[in-house]
Amino acid sequence: MRATRLTIVLMLAFVAISNAELYVVAHFPYGGGWGTRLLLTNGSADPVAVELDYFTQRGQPTSVPLAGPELTGTKQLLIGPNQVGTVATDPAKQNASDLQVTWAVARSNGPLNIFTLFDYAPTSVPSTIPSSQVVSAVGAAATPAGQSFRFPVFVNGATRFNAGMALANPNSVSAAISVALLDKDGLTRATRVIPLPANGQISFVLTDNIAFGGSLGSSELFTGTVGVCASVPIGLVALGVEGSVLFTVSVSTDYRCN
Repeated sequence: MRATRLTIVLMLAFVAISNAELYVVAHFPYGGGWGTRLLLTNGSADPVAVELDYFTQRGQPTSVPLAGPELTGTKQLLIGPNQVGTVATDPAKQNASDLQVTWAVARSNGPLNIFTLFDYAPTSVPSTIPSSQVVSAVGAAATPAGQSFRFPVFVNGATRFNAGMALANPNSVSAAISVALLDKDGLTRATRVIPLPANGQISFVLTDNIAFGGSLGSSELFTGTVGVCASVPIGLVALGVEGSVLFTVSVSTDYRCN
């Protein structure tokens, strides 16, 4: 009887996802030494049902190797009040030679806090270090989709600063995304327009050719801001790197789009 009641509760909860809150996990890599974990926290007084759907960078639904028995494109959880649900890539796949970049949409019937943790364990390490040992990790919050983002950046300099971002389009239509590089005085140094297909994703660092590789010198320390404007609501996660160390970049949604 208890199992039957639980089944009914689960069915009703996931039906309610049709009127869902939507969060974008803009980056969900695995392989090539990388693994990803999601911590989903329910701070409300009621259970929250969550459904996760995964996509390739080209926008195709995909399956990801998760810790546990399943290999699935959709993951459903019921998270009780003040509880934390965990979704993680299979550690056995972390040291696969090929890096796979995916992203995810999380739909829930209530508010959540979703924290994404990116773990890096090199595929080639000295014999004295376990091959699964994480040597670098950085986390970022998954947020509701938006059309305006801004974050500070440093590029170049003695410690080889850089910054990167992942953009994901959770819509059934393509997105036109304008990325602006502003100097410390707020003047626009360069802009790029990046088309992103429905359910598509792209990730890059600022010195890549697709971004601002031609506008940033190889040694000049650049201090400024990146502003992002999108034609439809998108997901964004930004990370910085100093030398070989990753760090979280704080993203705000107050950039003024023209």
